[in-house]
Amino acid sequence: MQAFRNNELEITTNTVNGQVIVQVAGTLDGWHYQMLEESLRKQIVPGREAVIVDLTELVFASIGGMYALVEALRSVQYDIKLYVIAKGDVLRVIHRTRFDLKVNVCRSLGEATQLLLPYDSGAASKLLYPNMEEDEGDLPMAA
Repeated sequence: MQAFRNNELEITTNTVNGQVIVQVAGTLDGWHYQMLEESLRKQIVPGREAVIVDLTELVFASIGGMYALVEALRSVQYDIKLYVIAKGDVLRVIHRTRFDLKVNVCRSLGEATQLLLPYDSGAASKLLYPNMEEDEGDLPMAA
């Protein structure tokens, strides 16, 4: 796990079952652009096709924060496939800038994993519930 934290913003990167999730939480302002871009650029490695960017806990401090988000996403959009999880003002900014035509916008981690793993191999449930054991035993019989 990689992390960047300051008083306003926290960017953490986790890998769950081979899928990278970059979570951005807190208040984003224009001066955070380089930190966000750098965090995304670090995920561009040979063999990695996609990254999930979770923005559900992000708010904007100003219009500069909106600009910083769009520019950071734009800076890596051609290098790697992005699955962005967003809601509220963040989702509205992505739609209004038409950036939703360039990235896969999702409303939840479950939706992102379904898009990443289009065929039911069971991997989506493992991504959502990584601590669940493979074989939890038999299910109880119905009466």
